Formats: sequence, structure tokens, C-alpha cells
Amino acid sequence: MTTAPDPARPSGGGWRVPRVRVGAAALVVVMAVALGVRVWTSSPGCDDGAGGRAPLAVARAVLPVVDEVAASPHVASVVATCLTRPGPVRPDGTAADVWAAHLDVRGVDVDAVPGAVQALADAASPSAPVVWWLQVATEGGDVAVTVRPGGDDEVARAAVQVRRAPGVQQVIVSGTGESGATVVTVASPDDVVGAVAAAVAAGTPTTTVDVDGAWVEVAQVRTGDAPAEDVVRVAVDAVAWPGVYRVVLRGGGAATADLAVHVDDDTVREDVADRLDAVAADVAGAASYRVESPTAQTVGVLGPDAVAAAADATRPAAGEDVRACAGDELELALTGFDVALGSRFLRVTATSTASTPCRLQGMPDLAAMRTSGTLVPELTLEPARSRPAEPAVVVLQPGQAANAELRWGAMSTSQDPDTTVALLVTAVPDGPQVTLPVAQAVPDDPPGTASVDILHGATVRVGDWAPAP
Repeated sequence: MTTAPDPARPSGGGWRVPRVRVGAAALVVVMAVALGVRVWTSSPGCDDGAGGRAPLAVARAVLPVVDEVAASPHVASVVATCLTRPGPVRPDGTAADVWAAHLDVRGVDVDAVPGAVQALADAASPSAPVVWWLQVATEGGDVAVTVRPGGDDEVARAAVQVRRAPGVQQVIVSGTGESGATVVTVASPDDVVGAVAAAVAAGTPTTTVDVDGAWVEVAQVRTGDAPAEDVVRVAVDAVAWPGVYRVVLRGGGAATADLAVHVDDDTVREDVADRLDAVAADVAGAASYRVESPTAQTVGVLGPDAVAAAADATRPAAGEDVRACAGDELELALTGFDVALGSRFLRVTATSTASTPCRLQGMPDLAAMRTSGTLVPELTLEPARSRPAEPAVVVLQPGQAANAELRWGAMSTSQDPDTTVALLVTAVPDGPQVTLPVAQAVPDDPPGTASVDILHGATVRVGDWAPAP
């Protein structure tokens, strides 16, 4: 049995909450519906964690939805259904004892998606004793929309409109309004500008556009806003420059756009910064930029206020009079999640609450807490890349922050659905271990389901602390 594309696992970028994929349980439900039997039995890979039965009230709420949606003329088939308990611990640390209903349907083609979305939203009751996970996808998987019970097809129509833009390969939408998010994958960097414009025109929920086969991403900060077109073109051009391996452009509207260019080494960093300075005055839209190498970063400005020379923000050397930061002087948070080409990126931010300067050096230590409430077994931590024997030092003034980027490869939640809901981070040696729910950085839809695919046996590459822009 094939399954609809998972909004947690887009092919090129964006964020998504992992969900359980199943086979056996889907067969149980389809057969039960066909025979008119109203009993739902958990099956391996799709159960409540104890191999038990779902309560009768849950089955009565879910099975009629399968009937009604399958009968819709807009739906080709119900391809996967599942009842699970999300786990004994929510990302916020509170106990959970509710059932999650995962229901995936497929429309006949792109034009059928809005009708299928409406049928599903109308059939599912918001008052049922379950947390609903509802997805509609095309047969080819190029459009997928996750909706809430009682919603409408407006977001689906917007997704279809963006899908028709030149070069767009896939559109995945999860949720609506300010809590929604959209990932658009295009065929080449040349298609990014048009895709961004199409997303703004269609009004899809907060949208990230990424490229299949190139590490370049352009992300809105709110629905309808996006960086200026000429700033987007600079980002697209930069990904082809020598030594550049990743470009991320965020912002738009009232928020100043932020262009992050990741490079291989310090020599390349200066060359790329010089190229950005050379075009800075010709860019009409405003944006700040930072070029990041393994040991330092250079910052500057694009647009009308650009200056000839960007300020060099390399990490200052620690003087003898600058003490090490104490763990209880650092406020920790997860501030960013991203997806690109099978890799996951999560940022840890440490903000100094001290009254005097202090220094950070090296990388944080961490462990991962799973949905089941246990730590991820056999978790391997590695430096993000080769670095000097003596890691560079970051000096934090009161109120300043430093970032450490985490990176890991996408893992299969169908083989191991016990995903990570929180990170246990130790910022400095001998400091306190702080529990950070991934919901701080990963939008959750439905609420309380945010997690990431750091699973049993994962390897996470951890970057050294670096100054936050």
C-alpha cells in the first residue's frame, strides 16, 4: 500500500510535524467499513502503545467519517487511516491520554483537491473524542493539504493556484491562518522568484520556497509578506557562487529581510561578502546579510542604506578579564527549524541574563526526549564540521545571544514512530540541563503534536556557539 506524501517529510524544505504511516491498520478500517462492522482494533505499528483497543466512542466518531469521505465524488480512495495515542507526555511536559485519528485521502487530480478537502472537513467533527490529523493529497503527491475539522477549501484552492506556477513541483500546506505553513518545491533556482510571487498572490499560509537539488530557501515571516524580488534574486544568484553550500532568505513586509549565506571556509566568507557589497547599492529592497563560515561570520546590509564596507562580526578573542558564562546566566530556547534536501536543521539560542560580559566556547551538550517519555537510545553527537583544536570564543554582552545549529538526516517515522518532542540541553560544562520542547520552534497541527524525527540511533551534528545576528 502506498501512502500520501507526509507534510512532515517534504522533498526539499520547510518545516513539518512527523506523523505515523501505517498499512495494516488501514486495511482493518477499510474492511470494517465494507462489512458494516463498527469495531476498531489496533494493529502492530499503529496502536496505543499497549496493543489495546480504541474505546467504542472513538471508533464511533471515526468510522462514519471514513464512510462519508470515501463516498465523496471528489475522492479516489482512502489510502491510510490510523488510531494512535500520541503518547503519555505532551511536548509541554503534561500528561496526554487522547487518541489521534490519522486519515489520508486522495483526490483524482489537482482540480479535485478542494472538493476532497471540503468533504473531509465537513465529515470530521471537532467535538469528537480524538485529535484529528486530516490530509488530502493528489494521486501524484504534488499537492497535499492538511485541514482541521469544520474548515473550508480556501487553502486548498490557494495551494492549487501556486502549483500551477511555472517550475513548481510540489505544494504542501499544513493548517490555516497564522498557525498554518506551506512548503513549495521548485525545479530550479530560476523558478524561485515566480513561486514566491505566486504564493503571495494566492495567500497561502506562511510559505517557504525551496529548490529540488540546491540548498536555497526563501521564507515568509507571515502570510502574504515576502522579501523584495531583487533581494530574492540576490539569494538565488548566491547559491551558485564558489564555496557557497546553503542560502536562506527570511523576512518581508514589516520585517527586514535576513539573508544567511553559509560557506566552506574563512577565505570564501570574505569573497562572498565582497560580492554582496558589490551589488548592495543596486538592490532596492532592504535586507541584512550574514556570511557564515565554520569559525566566524561577516555581516552587512543590502539596499538603500547599504554601506561600502560591512562590519566584520568575527568572534572576538576572550580577554583574561572576560569570565566564562555560568549555566544559570543563560536563557535557552529553540528558535528555528528548517528542512532541506533530506537534512533537518534546529537552532539552539542562548541569551545572556548576566549583568557583565561573559564568554561561551565550544558546542552545547544535549539529549533527546521521545514521545514515550524516554531518552532516544544510541544518540551520537558530532561537531558540525572540522574545526580548530581550540574552538573559537563568543563574548556575550548582557542581553546578547549566541546560536548553535543542530543538523541531522531525515529518518523514517514509519519504522520508528517514537519521535522526539523535547531536547535536554546543557549549554556549558557542569551547567544545568534545560528541557526545551521542540514546539518552541516546530509548528504543531493539531496542537500538542509537535515533534522531530531524531530517532533511535540518530547522529546529530552540533555546531559551536556563534554570535546571533
